[in-house]
Amino acid sequence: MKDISKKDYEKLIESAEVLEKDVHGDKVLLLPDSRICKIFRCKRTISSAKYYPYALRFKDNAEKLPTLGITTVKVQDVYKAKHIERDLVLYELLEGETLRSVFEKTEEKKVLVEKLISYISELHAKGVYFRSLHFGNVLVLPDGSLGLIDISDMKIAGKQLGLLKRIRNFRAIFRYEQDKKVLLEYGLKNFLDRYISESEISPGMFYTILKMQKKHPAGIILSQGG
Repeated sequence: MKDISKKDYEKLIESAEVLEKDVHGDKVLLLPDSRICKIFRCKRTISSAKYYPYALRFKDNAEKLPTLGITTVKVQDVYKAKHIERDLVLYELLEGETLRSVFEKTEEKKVLVEKLISYISELHAKGVYFRSLHFGNVLVLPDGSLGLIDISDMKIAGKQLGLLKRIRNFRAIFRYEQDKKVLLEYGLKNFLDRYISESEISPGMFYTILKMQKKHPAGIILSQGG
């Protein structure tokens, strides 16, 4: 990770468009040359992020995913901006629309939902545990295939995910009401059954483990007949 001076940082972000921010400041910037600058706040407390910063995790994941045949962003540089206690990742803009925005515009959601199911099954089979697997972090690319963005919160195992991790990973989809609405319109049981079939895993074991996760959103909805 290279250091970037205050002067060079200010030059880098000059005329940039803020795409995302929170109470701590800017999080994602679109630079005038169409590159993306993702900004990570440095952790002051003792945590794994202190020793393995999220900016480096992002870079490592961006390099690993294509080796598995999964489309994601191409990282150009990783910087440490000490004057603002931030880490930066510069990457090329990945062309496409978020799955969430496409769902909001189309009436024909069934085909896209089933493409997503196949995609999640593929990720899990390749050992990708993406904690932020919601519809805002999956892009529909110009050729109709799917890709991933915002990939720092991810682990890539050398083998397919076990049932417990697969089930846990579905929690992310329920964080946003608009994403959950799409699943409920398709039918949550239909969604999970199709995923199980495509993943060639045991339905009995899957639903047994899901029921054991007392606070899992999918389990709660199914128990209510949703």
